[in-house]
Amino acid sequence: MTAWMPADLAAWLRVNLRFFMGTLLLAGAGTVYPSIVATPTDADGDGIPDSADNCINQGNPSQLDADRDGYGNFCDADLNNSGMTNSADIAILYSVLSKPAGSSATAAAADLDGTGRVTTADWMRMRTYLGTPPGPSGLVTIVPSGTATISWLPPTQRTDGSVLTNLAGYEIRFGTRPGALDNTIRLSNPGLTRYLVESLTPGTWYFALVAVDSAGVTSGLSAIKPKTIS
Repeated sequence: MTAWMPADLAAWLRVNLRFFMGTLLLAGAGTVYPSIVATPTDADGDGIPDSADNCINQGNPSQLDADRDGYGNFCDADLNNSGMTNSADIAILYSVLSKPAGSSATAAAADLDGTGRVTTADWMRMRTYLGTPPGPSGLVTIVPSGTATISWLPPTQRTDGSVLTNLAGYEIRFGTRPGALDNTIRLSNPGLTRYLVESLTPGTWYFALVAVDSAGVTSGLSAIKPKTIS
């Protein structure tokens, strides 16, 4: 059997530790394990890295933030900065409906889509944010305690350069010591690129990933990534 090989030569493993993301190459058996590689993430594809994007999950290349609260207009329908989008914000938007964005600070903030004028399209957009706080995603994100999110890009080649056509799944291996990854989660869906590991007790846990093909051949263990559970 042919072993796996890393990156464009193989798969990447990314461990998302809430606000910290590290990207690791998945090394194949018999290969030299690569070092950590920093790869900017741009979830919404707007050309602005997530680390600098004021609307991470909404494409807004202009980064327009009329009220300068750190949230781009595209994901900030909280016009009165109360911390929640509600009926009061709808009333504010109605008060400047059809007005140019440049006519007042209120109109500038209410121009959610950045067209230069407050329109019914802005009102429709505001409706989708009702009951949610403003922010980079415009959504309420609850991170469960005792969890770690693992994400990766699937491998495409074997170590001999041939195309990988029978990827069958992955194994997430983890434990409380780098040398003792004695817990394994087997994922039989090769289409997965993300998994939430739950029920972790307080302390530092270490995670790594291997890929598995339909014949049971596995890649080498990826570099190991830690996460501290409080």
